[in-house]
Amino acid sequence: MRRVAKGILIVGLFICNAVYAADYRVLVVPDNLSSKPCLDAMIYEDSSEFFANQVINRLNLSGTVESPTVSEVREKLKRNQRLNLATREALLRFKNGYNINYVNVQKLATMFNTNKVLLITTSADAQNYFIRRTFWDFLNIPGATVIDPAIKLSTYAVLIDTDRMVNLWEDTFYKTISSCENRMVANSLSPQTEQLEKVRDYSRMLGPQIAHYVQASVVPSATLTRANEITYGPKDFDNVFTKKFRWYKHGAKEIQKETKYKYNDHVTNQRNKGVEPLEDKFRRWKQEWKARRAAAKAERMQRKQQEMLRRQMEEEQNKHIQDVNNVQPSENKNVKENVKEKTNDVIEIKDVQKPTPVKPAVKKHKKQEPKVLNVTKDEYLEPPKTDDVLLEPKIKYYQPRQRNMPEAKNTTINDI
Repeated sequence: MRRVAKGILIVGLFICNAVYAADYRVLVVPDNLSSKPCLDAMIYEDSSEFFANQVINRLNLSGTVESPTVSEVREKLKRNQRLNLATREALLRFKNGYNINYVNVQKLATMFNTNKVLLITTSADAQNYFIRRTFWDFLNIPGATVIDPAIKLSTYAVLIDTDRMVNLWEDTFYKTISSCENRMVANSLSPQTEQLEKVRDYSRMLGPQIAHYVQASVVPSATLTRANEITYGPKDFDNVFTKKFRWYKHGAKEIQKETKYKYNDHVTNQRNKGVEPLEDKFRRWKQEWKARRAAAKAERMQRKQQEMLRRQMEEEQNKHIQDVNNVQPSENKNVKENVKEKTNDVIEIKDVQKPTPVKPAVKKHKKQEPKVLNVTKDEYLEPPKTDDVLLEPKIKYYQPRQRNMPEAKNTTINDI
């Protein structure tokens, strides 16, 4: 009975794993999966493989979706020649007209034990954008017209559920790859380095975007967290400016490290020579400043304690003085003796009577009765006799100034 239970448990685990793999396993198929290698030409036709590799990389890094690599799928598909030829024809129709062969897609999904297949195709249009008008053409400035060649990449991606034969998600992405001074024109069958570089940079931006939509369509939102969710944004852009920024950012760190090593060697040499470096001076000044602050703080605390002790002593003295004043005269002597024995620092204060201010004597004037004078017409008051002799005032004579008086003339109407 135990063996039967173990067998059922093992079979159930295998079934659960198979269902889990089918639900969270996606097969990414580019349009050149079973095609022959293309020749080096002016237009690079295998751009879809760039995008497929980026999508697979982001899905596998997330840990939520498993996807086999393009090389693994291609090697396994070559072993089945019949399916390989059918896949080649189906992908060729898909690239030219976006026609999907669901039967062939279902066979591929069964081979790789999944029910989700992502088809990616890319077409490059160089005829409509090779000789395009520039800003100088609109201004109609003669001699300023230049050739600005460009290639427009159109990428179509579709996610298929092979169980229900439906499209879960699909979208088209466009990108114009331009180059000034006509640098993309091929003179010979040589590698298109500049074109391949721009396609690769664009794949780093497009891959996370497609992987985000695939994950959102396959994985339930309840199982997605901030750690395993695929996001895309400005950090995924890769062009001339972002490359320079990353290079300068990395170069700045290297320069900082090298400068730090050189400065440490310089400080060590100064210390060996007996010269105090600037770093040690600042450290010493900081320690001295802290010591001065600590000393000033201790001095303030000491002053505060002394002030508190002085106030306590004053309060005790005032308290004892009040007690002495409240005691009766018979007990006053005993209290004073006890106070002297207990505290030697208390100063004895004797009762001193304040002198009463003496008011100044106010002279009282006696009221004099008014004298009645009987003076007649014949009587007169003689002036008081004084010993002082009054001198007669001397009168000075000032001669009047002469002034010229104008002579008056008889005037007539003719004189006016």
